[in-house]
Amino acid sequence: MARWDHLAASVPMLLSHSIAGLSFIGADVGGFFHDPEPELLVRWYQLAAYTPFFRGHAHIDTKRREPWLFGENVTKQIRTAVRERYAILPYLYTLFFRAAAFGEPIMRPFWYEFPHAVDLDPADSSFLLGPSLLVHCVSEPGKTHARVPLPEGSVWFDTRDWTQYKGTGTVV
Repeated sequence: MARWDHLAASVPMLLSHSIAGLSFIGADVGGFFHDPEPELLVRWYQLAAYTPFFRGHAHIDTKRREPWLFGENVTKQIRTAVRERYAILPYLYTLFFRAAAFGEPIMRPFWYEFPHAVDLDPADSSFLLGPSLLVHCVSEPGKTHARVPLPEGSVWFDTRDWTQYKGTGTVV
């Protein structure tokens, strides 16, 4: 459904499928039923670009959802998300190979890579794409900042500007 709570629910749903061994998974971008508002559609693209299966898909009775129908600002944000997807395709292909050959999940809950940091596990809003990419779902309208847990002693980089974050618990 084209609702914020359905966007939020997609992360734990996909993680459950992934841990159960279903690797080729993703939610319908924008929600299958009803019509997403522009901000919700952008956030859905931003999340889905980092899931194994990425497609815009909806019921025949919904309004058309091509990015350019929502104005230049929305188109620009969705274009950025799609370009980010293309940039990580070699990494995704490697993850698919490892899933097929060794049974490793592509989408991973935090505890899969950081079992010592179970208290930081944000199963409702964040996940790891393979062992190296941390993805956080922004699932509330108007939100521009989020608290993201980072395990003690780990080092992370923002892929947009290469800002370094050291794992000291949580970063905003």
